[in-house]
Amino acid sequence: TSIVLSDIPAERSGLASGANSTVRQVGSALGIAILGTVLFVSLENGVHENLSDVPGLTPAAVDGIAQAMEASAGQALVVFKEDPKYEALVPGIEAAFVDATQLAGFVATGFVLLGVVFSLLLPKTQMHREPDREPVSVDEDPDEAAGVAPEAEPNPA
Repeated sequence: TSIVLSDIPAERSGLASGANSTVRQVGSALGIAILGTVLFVSLENGVHENLSDVPGLTPAAVDGIAQAMEASAGQALVVFKEDPKYEALVPGIEAAFVDATQLAGFVATGFVLLGVVFSLLLPKTQMHREPDREPVSVDEDPDEAAGVAPEAEPNPA
């Protein structure tokens, strides 16, 4: 925040701080959406890939398992591990989950590295400082304290 506000005059710092916060929030939401998409798409694709060669498993069953894994964000793996009839499928599902998580981690790392590179490309600037002002008393006229000459009163002639 201090980098964003360093070149902003004090009277506009609230606006700049709000804009900075908004961009940060939108970026976080967008990043989560991208990483979630990478995780879920690669999880479903990995399950399809790993289970398509399992003998006796129909394409419809593979689709159902892949959709269950995607819809549960991988939590269906716990159910598959506990049920002995899925014992032959668990290694393929686990591998797909690990691969999807690793891919999402690599994408996140790429975003962090891009952020580091872009932050290093920021121009070097000095902090903008306002001249020191004396505080204004509650009883004191702010214009008078700031050295502003009072306006001439109209002559009621």
